[in-house]
Amino acid sequence: MKKHHHHCWMIIGLLLWPDMLPADDWKLRVDETGIQVYQQHRHPQFRQWHTLGLVRLNVSPAAVMALLRDLSACSQWLYGCLSAQELPGDLLRMVFEGPLWFKDRDVVFRTEWVYLPGTRQWLIQVINQADQHPSKNRRVERLHSFSASWLLTEVSAGVTHVSYELYMDPGLAVRAGVNRYNRDAVYLTIAAMRELLKDSTYQQAGELPWEDHQSVRSDRD
Repeated sequence: MKKHHHHCWMIIGLLLWPDMLPADDWKLRVDETGIQVYQQHRHPQFRQWHTLGLVRLNVSPAAVMALLRDLSACSQWLYGCLSAQELPGDLLRMVFEGPLWFKDRDVVFRTEWVYLPGTRQWLIQVINQADQHPSKNRRVERLHSFSASWLLTEVSAGVTHVSYELYMDPGLAVRAGVNRYNRDAVYLTIAAMRELLKDSTYQQAGELPWEDHQSVRSDRD
C-alpha cells in the first residue's frame, strides 16, 4: 500500500458543516472575509475550547492537498510555525513561536488521511506523539495536549470546502488568553492558506484518484 510524506496538516476532532452546527454547542466567534470560526467547550475533561474554521476555496482538493504536503511551506501559512522537519519513525516535528514571555512550543505527530467513500471527501488527521523524540533545546517546551484535523470536500469542479479543527492546551493558567490565541490562529492559518493557494505550484496539482483510495493512508512513502 502506497504511503505519503511531507504532510503539513497541522493539528483529530469532530468536523461539522455550517448547517449542522448546533447553536447551543458551537459559538460563532469570527465571520470575516468568507471565513467562519466557531468554538465549543466540548467536555469538562478539556480545559480549553475546541476551535473550528470553515471556508470555501476556489481551488481543487488536489491543490489543497499539494499545499498540505509541502513541508517547506509550513512557515508561510501555518500560524506561528517556525520550522518543520521529518523525524525517524514516520513522524514530523514542528516548532511554534510562543506568545510574549513564554517559551516556544514543539509538537511531534504522525498524519493519516482517509478517503470517505461516496462523499468526495478527504479526512486528514494528526495523531499526537508527544512522548517521541524529546526536545534537547531547553528554550523549547513540548506541547502534550493538542489535536487537529482537516476535512476537504469537493463542492464542484475547482471548488473545495475546507474544515480545520484545532485543540491546543499549552498548560498556561490564563485559559481565556489561550482560547483567543486558538481562535486567531485558526482564522489566520486559513486566510494565509487561501492566499498561498494562488501560487501556480499548487494550482497545477493533478486530480485526486477518488474511487481508488478508500482506506487509511499514513504520511510516509
